[in-house]
Amino acid sequence: MEPSESKKKLAIILLILIFIIGIFYFFTYQKKHTDWVHIQPQISLSVQELLQNFQNGEGNDLINKVVQISGTITALDDSLYILDKAVVCKPAVNIESNITEKEFVTVKGRCVGYDDLLMEVRLDHVVVTEL
Repeated sequence: MEPSESKKKLAIILLILIFIIGIFYFFTYQKKHTDWVHIQPQISLSVQELLQNFQNGEGNDLINKVVQISGTITALDDSLYILDKAVVCKPAVNIESNITEKEFVTVKGRCVGYDDLLMEVRLDHVVVTEL
């Protein structure tokens, strides 16, 4: 095999590889991100109903769906708050300064899952809809 033939084959392989990487980039990184804040909730529950669904094994269909939850804030931190000691909420943006502990709120957010050990449901992209 001549050196020029091997250089041509190498150039063709590199072009094909660059083309595949370009397609991968286009379809992976150019997708629009989901705007969880503006999606309407698919179901509205109280904290107790949501917790009961997961404890009965019926909550798996709620994972990765937007749910609306009503409950009392029992803990408040810089980056999250907890409703009725059972639902951990990670806000989509900074926590509003007008939220206080022991306040009844209605929030919506994406249900991430259930922690069996701590018996907590986790939500992210949470937005307060009613104070």
